[in-house]
Amino acid sequence: MTRERLPPIVGWDIGGVNTKVARLERADPAAVPAIESVSLPYQIERDPAALPDVLRALAEQLGRRDGWSHAITMTAELSQAFRTKRDGVACVLGA
Repeated sequence: MTRERLPPIVGWDIGGVNTKVARLERADPAAVPAIESVSLPYQIERDPAALPDVLRALAEQLGRRDGWSHAITMTAELSQAFRTKRDGVACVLGA
């Protein structure tokens, strides 16, 4: 029986002061999954426009590939950089 190779899942924690990402490898469903993570200190309040570059840098560190599934949690939208929570969520999702 051949086991299907599953693509990694990438989990993002986009915070107001630190941004983290982890990759869960599921290449062999019978094996214990391997996890790799990286983080960058980044205060969104100081430069919200830099968020896409921060996310890109973290993704590159994990060896980004097309076709991976992503899950996101955030607290960055609560930063004083945004007038409303809606503005903050829009900024994070736009990045």
